[in-house]
Amino acid sequence: MSNTPNFAKGSPTVRRLAKELADLLTPEQLVALVGSLTAAPSPSVDAGAEKPAPYPVGLYPGCPCYKCDSATWAPVGSGFSTLCRTRMSLCPKCGNKRCPGAADHTNPCSGSNEPGQPGSLYE
Repeated sequence: MSNTPNFAKGSPTVRRLAKELADLLTPEQLVALVGSLTAAPSPSVDAGAEKPAPYPVGLYPGCPCYKCDSATWAPVGSGFSTLCRTRMSLCPKCGNKRCPGAADHTNPCSGSNEPGQPGSLYE
């Protein structure tokens, strides 16, 4: 016998999970959740469609380059070292840390992660 849960429509596992969700969420939240799960998949990448960011957007309040992100670091004297960062500086176009765009988003994006690039933090 398999230990893999049965997620087939109408199975006991699905019914139990649906009941648990119904107990935890408001009716509005349930409608939003079901709508997001049953929505049609987004179309494939169009020529005019915007590409998703190549970095985890939720971890960066704004631009992930060193120039912009360093403004969000803890100020000197706050009890936190400015050398102890929680995020890596990344190029907002390609997501690479060694790209010149990671130092300053106004630098050209090379799309490369090779060390020693002019303008890179790892020059």
